[in-house]
Amino acid sequence: MHYCQSNTVCVNLPGSHRCDCLPGLIRVDEYSCTEHDDCASGQDECDENAICTNTIRGHLCTCKPGYVGNGTICRGKSLPSRLTDRPQTCLHTL
Repeated sequence: MHYCQSNTVCVNLPGSHRCDCLPGLIRVDEYSCTEHDDCASGQDECDENAICTNTIRGHLCTCKPGYVGNGTICRGKSLPSRLTDRPQTCLHTL
């Protein structure tokens, strides 16, 4: 009888066995593995204006409200075109 957990693969060896982690998981002990948390470990490529969400076998980067992009690059939303289509006058006063 083996004691490998469900997140491992039991490998039969002569007179013994070994529990190998499923792809994307890291070893916890001799019998079990866990998901690596890219977000908590800082091993993600998310922009500083993005939210990192840990997923099965990886992570997802989503731009924060007020920002647009793919999550690895997030830029502030521009002003609505109706405000930027017209010439603007800047007045500098002291």
